[in-house]
Amino acid sequence: MNLEGTRIRLVETHLRTGSIFQTARLWGTSRAVVRNKWVRRYQEEGLAGLKDRSCRPQRSPSPYSSRSGRESAR
Repeated sequence: MNLEGTRIRLVETHLRTGSIFQTARLWGTSRAVVRNKWVRRYQEEGLAGLKDRSCRPQRSPSPYSSRSGRESAR
């Protein structure tokens, strides 16, 4: 089974038991992972929320200009 299928089963377990604690215990994970990651994503985004996401930052800090870099080195 792929990761997305596993996440769907975890959410289904939560829907069936109605308990974050029991779901976490059955799956051998923390309540925070069940509640804050998978159940919340499913509630907010549906099945699309259970897909893998990139860990890449949305934005990168803007580079310093060469002038300000020289001034701070003094």
